[in-house]
Amino acid sequence: MALYQIPNHTQLRDAQFIQVLGSNGITTGYQYDAELRTLYFRDSQVVYPSFHGATHIAEDPVPLATCDTPGLMSSDDKCKVDTILQTRLGVLGFQGAGFPNDGGWMQGDIILAAGTEFISLERIGNVVRFTVDSPIPLNCACESCNQIFWVQDETEIAAIRPPTCAGKLVGADIYGELKVYVFPESTIVDTNSPSKTLSNKGLYPALIFKRYDDAITPGLAEFEMILKRNSINSSVTEIGWAFTPGSRGIPEVIWYTGLDLDGNAITFKMDPNINADGLGALLYKGAIITKKPAVVVDYTSSVLSTNVYTVREWNLNKNMATGDSHSARNVWQYANPQNPPAGVNPQVLLLDQSIDLLPIGTLVDLYAYQVGEVAGLAQYRYFFSKKPSFNPNYIWTNIGAVQFGDIVVTREEVEPQGTFDPRTSAITETAFRDFETSQWGLTGLEDPLLMFDEIGTGGTAPDADYSTQHRAMVDTLLPGLKVVKSVYSGGFFSERPVYLWHRESMTNALLRADIGRPEILDYVGKFPPIDILLRAKIDNVTEKYMKVVSIGNINGLNYVMVCGADFGDIPPFGTIRILNPGSATNQIYNYNKKFVFPSEVINPVFGVPSSLTISGCDVLVLANGFPDNKAYLGNVGDVVEIVHQDYDNPVIRLQYSFDAATSAVSLQLIVGQLDMSLPYDIDNPTDEIDDFVRGLAPGYVVSAVYTQAGTWSGIGTQPASTPKGFKFLDGGAVSGGDQAEYWNKIEVMLRDNQIWVWWNGLLIPPYGPLNALLPTPVSIGTPYFPIDFNPNIQPFGKCGLKMWPGSKIRRLDIKSQIKIFSEFTYGQLELTS
Repeated sequence: MALYQIPNHTQLRDAQFIQVLGSNGITTGYQYDAELRTLYFRDSQVVYPSFHGATHIAEDPVPLATCDTPGLMSSDDKCKVDTILQTRLGVLGFQGAGFPNDGGWMQGDIILAAGTEFISLERIGNVVRFTVDSPIPLNCACESCNQIFWVQDETEIAAIRPPTCAGKLVGADIYGELKVYVFPESTIVDTNSPSKTLSNKGLYPALIFKRYDDAITPGLAEFEMILKRNSINSSVTEIGWAFTPGSRGIPEVIWYTGLDLDGNAITFKMDPNINADGLGALLYKGAIITKKPAVVVDYTSSVLSTNVYTVREWNLNKNMATGDSHSARNVWQYANPQNPPAGVNPQVLLLDQSIDLLPIGTLVDLYAYQVGEVAGLAQYRYFFSKKPSFNPNYIWTNIGAVQFGDIVVTREEVEPQGTFDPRTSAITETAFRDFETSQWGLTGLEDPLLMFDEIGTGGTAPDADYSTQHRAMVDTLLPGLKVVKSVYSGGFFSERPVYLWHRESMTNALLRADIGRPEILDYVGKFPPIDILLRAKIDNVTEKYMKVVSIGNINGLNYVMVCGADFGDIPPFGTIRILNPGSATNQIYNYNKKFVFPSEVINPVFGVPSSLTISGCDVLVLANGFPDNKAYLGNVGDVVEIVHQDYDNPVIRLQYSFDAATSAVSLQLIVGQLDMSLPYDIDNPTDEIDDFVRGLAPGYVVSAVYTQAGTWSGIGTQPASTPKGFKFLDGGAVSGGDQAEYWNKIEVMLRDNQIWVWWNGLLIPPYGPLNALLPTPVSIGTPYFPIDFNPNIQPFGKCGLKMWPGSKIRRLDIKSQIKIFSEFTYGQLELTS
């Protein structure tokens, strides 16, 4: 029991432990040294003095302890010590020492040696001391022979050391988890309730080797050394080290090296890479400080405004991309770097698009910052620093430009009247004769095919015009080129569209066009679309008209004779279409052979009427050939034309729509390959469901639908639009504005396998959610539309427009890229003897 004052030295004996209750209610333990007459106390010890004999404990910390049930101090003191230490003990004792197994040597988990010295045994940061007096000396100098596994280390009063045998340190096997907690030396344990103190072990440094908790796989362990805990949150290690197998099977090694000035943990973490071709990393405070090589593999949808690219790690040894894709921001220069991101002269990241985007395949040094964790997996934000350079291969050079609707002043030709003519001869007319047909192709040109015999009976009425194609008409009031519906066509799309293209082929192209809102609505409330052809095959034939002079069959071969074209004017195979009114209008005749008639003298064997005079006219024979060998369905005297062919070209379709209820106008881009598998409907010209506007082959990609709440000329307040920044202009000359004309400017850049589209300066990218809902779903997240590109198969093609009635265009210009290469790439010829 505790004393209230320190007794006289005559009442104490050497090494006796006493407890004194102070006036503050705190009990202090002392140990008496008789030789120096000095009392010592140790904060880290819980000492049990022997008032009841050399082997008994003075005050019972575990009442009612026996081998089977708790009990007061008895001959079963060993069970009481087992309970205190939660460890089975074997004891070297002797008869009368007070232990239930007195009189013999024992084997146990821990065996305590009898002696006059204190034996220290640490348990959860506490030291339990007791003394055993043994009259039996130890006869063997080898501690292991006496089965003493742990003995006091005389060099450290509070420590233990392993036993020795013949001068060799003996090891020890420990089964189960190992947890060592370092309590302060000033810790005082309430002997009546030690758990009150021991339960605070989580507040102090520790060395823990235990089973791994974050996995269900057995046989895993974790190792943690805590040198200092966080003063605010003791569950957080401030200084220490941890090594675990990782909840996702990737080992985690973290060093905790204190706090920074902001109170944030300073950590170093090893990040192994389980990918066989990848590199690991060392992270400082969640940031990778060991750079990794990476390669740009694609562009994100926001690359033009954020500098964010899609990258993958790069194996320099194997020259290959490895691992998953990451979104990484290119940070190479800031304007006003010392200013905040908002306010006057804010800090601004310079964008790559001001110079050029990094080409796909560019190698960069990748860094990362950890920004969070999802389902136990660290989330990183990746960066690299690579200033783009101007690429000479991406220099654009002008190929051609054309503008419609301009008026020129020309001199009217007049008859001369003497040496001086005071008359004014200057007149204005359209500048269409400036259109270079050797550079540009245009079908449906406003040049009516008027039949003279019809004029003789009906004048120049529409019936005299046999060309039923839609017309490409130059309007100087618009000003521009507009496609006008043919008076003979059954609908807006029942005739073939108007093609406008540049005749030069190129690989990469930059196409710019000023276009207006189409004027005419079709049967489903949509404006007619405009197709932009890229790297396309376009038939070079425009209008070629001929007259049928004979129909027949020779040696089983059906043929038709035509007059009005030279042999080189028509292609070696193709289709002719009947133009003149009648039951056979729009009927076609496919031919795959052409012949020159042998003479201007008509041979009756071919069935040419003798009354028909064709002297001076080159007669061509067109035959369908085997195996089709179909007969011509028209009549002699028909007027026919060579049909302009369509091909399965890459196309951007500008799909306009109109909501009659709200007057909202919308635009959506459809990008893909034209589908040639569906035939045009030529039998019923009034049927606009199956018409000359055909869909795209499966696999096409679409943009979002951009909407404006009403039409807009460009003057006044623009109607609300979605998204913000989208605008849809009517197109044309407008009075009262800041500029004479307002047009929608569309820019299309074709670069290798990428199609980039800007509408009035707004980038139009593919829209993932809509592409996922297409009949053939497409997963895409790039800012550009993909296009198949194989430089070894089809490295080039033509660019142009495909338009239906209502389309309006003011200007079209096309640029191409130069190609920089070194002749030295061809290598060197080496001659050896």
